[in-house]
Amino acid sequence: MPFPSFTCTWTHTLDPRPASYRATMDLPLGAPARNLLACSAPNGVFHHQYEAVAASLAGHDVCVATGTASGKSLVFQTVGVEHLARDPRARVLALYPMKALGCEQEARWRAALERAGVPGTVARIDGSVSAADRLGLIRTARVVIATPDVVHAWMLPRAGQTDFGRLRQFLRRLSLVVIDEAHTYSGIFGSNSAFLLRRLLHAAALLGAQPRFVAASATLRDPAGHLERLTGRTFSVVGPDRDTSPRHPIRVELVRPADPGDFHATVAEVLGELRDRRERFIAFLDSRKGTEQMAAILQRDQQEDESFGHLLDAQVLPFRAGYEAAHRDAIQQRLTDGTLVGVLSTSALELGLDIHGLGTAVLVGVPASRTSFLQRIGRVGRAGPGRVVVVHSGTVSDDVAFAHPEGLFDRPLAESTVYLENQRIQYIHAMAIAREHDLLSGATTPLDTGAVAWPPGFLALAEDERRGTVPRELRDMKRDAGEMAVHAFPLRDVETQFEVFEVRGRSRERLGSLSHAQLMREAYPGAIYYYIGRPFRVRHVDLRAKEVLVAGAPQYTTTPAPVVSRIAPQRAVHRLVRYGDLVIADSDLQIRRAVMGFRERRGPVADAVIYPCTAPVTYSQPAFSRTLFTTGMVLAHPSLDAGGVSAEVIAGVLLDALLLTVPIERQEVDAACDVLRGAWGSVGAGRRVLVLYDQTYGSLHLTARFQDRATLVAAFELVVETLAERDAVELGSETVPVTPETRSAAAALLAALRENEPAADTLGLADAMDLGERVRVMLPRSHGTMAGRPSDRFEIHQIFLRADLGLCYRGVWIGADSGRTPGVVPITELQPVGEVIWGFYDPETGEQAAA
Repeated sequence: MPFPSFTCTWTHTLDPRPASYRATMDLPLGAPARNLLACSAPNGVFHHQYEAVAASLAGHDVCVATGTASGKSLVFQTVGVEHLARDPRARVLALYPMKALGCEQEARWRAALERAGVPGTVARIDGSVSAADRLGLIRTARVVIATPDVVHAWMLPRAGQTDFGRLRQFLRRLSLVVIDEAHTYSGIFGSNSAFLLRRLLHAAALLGAQPRFVAASATLRDPAGHLERLTGRTFSVVGPDRDTSPRHPIRVELVRPADPGDFHATVAEVLGELRDRRERFIAFLDSRKGTEQMAAILQRDQQEDESFGHLLDAQVLPFRAGYEAAHRDAIQQRLTDGTLVGVLSTSALELGLDIHGLGTAVLVGVPASRTSFLQRIGRVGRAGPGRVVVVHSGTVSDDVAFAHPEGLFDRPLAESTVYLENQRIQYIHAMAIAREHDLLSGATTPLDTGAVAWPPGFLALAEDERRGTVPRELRDMKRDAGEMAVHAFPLRDVETQFEVFEVRGRSRERLGSLSHAQLMREAYPGAIYYYIGRPFRVRHVDLRAKEVLVAGAPQYTTTPAPVVSRIAPQRAVHRLVRYGDLVIADSDLQIRRAVMGFRERRGPVADAVIYPCTAPVTYSQPAFSRTLFTTGMVLAHPSLDAGGVSAEVIAGVLLDALLLTVPIERQEVDAACDVLRGAWGSVGAGRRVLVLYDQTYGSLHLTARFQDRATLVAAFELVVETLAERDAVELGSETVPVTPETRSAAAALLAALRENEPAADTLGLADAMDLGERVRVMLPRSHGTMAGRPSDRFEIHQIFLRADLGLCYRGVWIGADSGRTPGVVPITELQPVGEVIWGFYDPETGEQAAA
């Protein structure tokens, strides 16, 4: 049925696919696994299931990277049953990234063991299971279902304690680790989990276990590389080309709002039609705030209820990370039992949660990657034909997708963003493993067991932590960690979380948590903060206690404005190149983002509130700010300094253009511009710079992928084309006009990239380091010595460019008397000592390789 509020511009139907099966008689399986397959797959298994089981039986770590609803759980269960049948003492740990998935799979694992005739129980351990009950479950279960979060915060920290012998016994018998939805282990969560899984392998090895892995993932660009970064192990991957599971037809429609003036109201009207017709649907939005505000519009007819009673009777509810466990469980239960007509979700429900009866998916905006797109449309059409409606959201990337709809299924697959060099992430797990290792094996036992592929520099950091030597730049983390770093630093952030509390008189009710970056977008002083569709006014933010205090409010909306950026490029430069007058650097950055006030909209009325203010809340400071140390891509060109140029417009459109070819999640990167307050090498004081940067404290080095010349040329071509077609662009809450001078500046940047060959810049770098000339270096884990410190050895952890010193080694000095102290040494001043790993460093790409 068409929607009158939308104009359909393109349709396409994904053809159905019949199932194709393969017999399993030639697989060397025991009777229990054969019993399971006879009950679960009487016609045989799909080809990808066969190949995955065969690879696991051959002793490989295996990943099944096929489509949604392709039967990956049966692979887990078959391999798990085989491990349990071969060794009566064996144990299986099944990790699911979301508690709802674990709840759903618990019953399926129980059924699998019953069908196989394998004795033993299945237990689920997550945040909803009390600590008092967990040990009893661990003692009797042969399959333990858990979230990575509970392994991080409870299982590993407790395993070495004297009264937790049952945990040690479980780890001693661990034979198989299941990783479901492995593609979600990306960004901060993935980078943290990479260390968590290594900590798990380390603890198992200390106790004599050598577990295998079996994983499932959506289709990634490089699933084998992703799993290797995640676990340190080599995986055999069964990809989508081997998928022979059945598929129903799915109709995909691209639509534009007939009246784009009130976008949210138009989309809400359509979702309201689906709700009123009782057509079960899922709608995906790309921000937490947008998801909440859309839910609020759809719930306007709900009676005010301070106890969240609408969770039980509302027909449409939002879903995102950061909800309280009880509230999240209530929403998930209604999704599972079918009493919820519609759900509005961030990417959280791209996971394989089985939501029965979904016929329609509404995608508000085109996802950045084909992986995300396929995951979202895979939520529908499981029991019959499905419908997907993709709504143009007004972004540059949507412009491109709608102009070339035939390329919708050829967009780049998502790439892994597991980054193991972030020092803050490393230190979280250095603190954790120092404690875990000493409890399990004693304070004098070396950390390196040879069983785990640790990233360069990590073991040295962890050994320093065991000795009580804390690097100066990490002392704030040590202070915040308290007695247990795993409690202060969850897996899904590198900073401690802010807790939100609703205050009513003397009582307080917890309303989830926020990261510092989310705080700046959603819960600054005076903001209207939405939680499960209910609005609250932010009354106070306590930065020291990490608390946000809110009170019930009318359904207004607020946006932070203005937001001022102050950018200070640091001396550490990882890559630098000049194209004529255009300078592009991948640099360490200090970024201060300051919210100076906010705009509040009440229906058609909009007001601006500037700090300091006394209404609608009292806030005495001139700004609400956050200082972030990260990395980013810095661009400087004379055209940006001309009068009338809106550098903010160029930076914002450039980021959108780059995300079309480098599929990084939009919330992980941001764009800004500023005027340099001091000279930065050859870039003089007062020059304007564009900056695209990581939003993770300490950086995941995501924007380094933007700097390929061909990628930049394609992105700037799109920037020039977009600015030529638009009179204004949306930047956050503001509509900014596109001036002729802005168009000219963007064209000049493109011309500089096209017309000039890359050359070394004079930003303090050695003249001999011409681009294209690789430099011979000692690679990480090598040792050297230096004149003036002949009795000390320098252990190399990293190679990087620094503006004042050139190419340098970062690492630690090791001395008989001085212990271990961090240091930086120019490569020309360090002489090899002992066994050295020689290699080459490429100044153009920042890549290093063994000789």
